[in-house]
Amino acid sequence: VSNTQGSGTNLLYNSAPKIGNETKGWSIGWSNHGLSSSIGSGFDPWRPTGGASVYIVVPGNPGIGTVFDINNSRFPVMANTRYEASAYISSHRCNSWVTLAWFDSNGNYISESIGTSNSNASNGQLANWSRSTMFATAPSNAATAQFYVRSAVTSNDPYCFVAYAYAGIASTNQTIPSNWSEGSSAGVSS
Repeated sequence: VSNTQGSGTNLLYNSAPKIGNETKGWSIGWSNHGLSSSIGSGFDPWRPTGGASVYIVVPGNPGIGTVFDINNSRFPVMANTRYEASAYISSHRCNSWVTLAWFDSNGNYISESIGTSNSNASNGQLANWSRSTMFATAPSNAATAQFYVRSAVTSNDPYCFVAYAYAGIASTNQTIPSNWSEGSSAGVSS
């Protein structure tokens, strides 16, 4: 069956933060623009109605085509196993997509798998948001993966809002992303 969904188990930490301005599990990732980035909890109207988002912004004038990442925590993976990743994204003055970076047991980078690109500045109901998705098989020497959303700059002051991020094991012939579910960290707060 080609359209079956995966395990339904989200491996990401705090994939849809809902507690105040919490961004636990999320961090500013790699960039090549040379400017400072900021991370925060999404604000109205740049979060799905009744939901939450996290964002990264590069204030100022980063060069067109430069990139910036917003990361979620690394998680363990099984080599040669098929995975899926997805997120609802609102891209402002940038193009954005989900990525899984693969690492070996010593933490060395192996490769990365990228998802579909999005350039839609979405707000309001989740149905208005674009979903970036990807399917990939973990390399034979992979031990962990890093989920992140990468954005390529198209104009000044780019923002990338991320909602309902998901990474999990995919079924062998799966062609559509699994429904989002919260991982075991739902509601976790200090």
